[in-house]
Amino acid sequence: MENENKVSNSNGMELLEKLIQSNKENIEQNVELRFAIEDHTTLLHNLQMSLEGGQSLCDETASLFKLERAKRAEFIASIPTRVETVLSKETRNYLDDFQNNIKRGKKFIWGGIGIFVIAVIVLITSINFASNWYKESIKAKSELRQDILKEIADEGKKSTMKKR
Repeated sequence: MENENKVSNSNGMELLEKLIQSNKENIEQNVELRFAIEDHTTLLHNLQMSLEGGQSLCDETASLFKLERAKRAEFIASIPTRVETVLSKETRNYLDDFQNNIKRGKKFIWGGIGIFVIAVIVLITSINFASNWYKESIKAKSELRQDILKEIADEGKKSTMKKR
């Protein structure tokens, strides 16, 4: 029995040592896990701070964009759509003379077109009269020629008749 007690004590001691060893390992793992959790917590805190900084930067950018849009709209509205100028007397006289020259130029061009149309009509009429005159002239010459030939023929008959 003593032997059994020794074996049981030694088994109990071994078990106790294993339990202590296991607890030490668990404590070390728990410490490592706690450090890892603290690292993750720190990283999450840093990430949260960075996101808050990014959000504030985004909000600033949005407000600047709205301000810029409002300023641009105000600037565009301030640009005049019409500009009035006061011309000097010399400039007005020059522009009036220029306008008169343009009117004269238009009259000159229309006059030239009118003269050209009249010239074309006169040319067509002249060609028509010339061709009619030429036809009549040819007709008159051929009639005159026939009259001369008739006279010659009549004279030839008379002379042949006299000889007989």
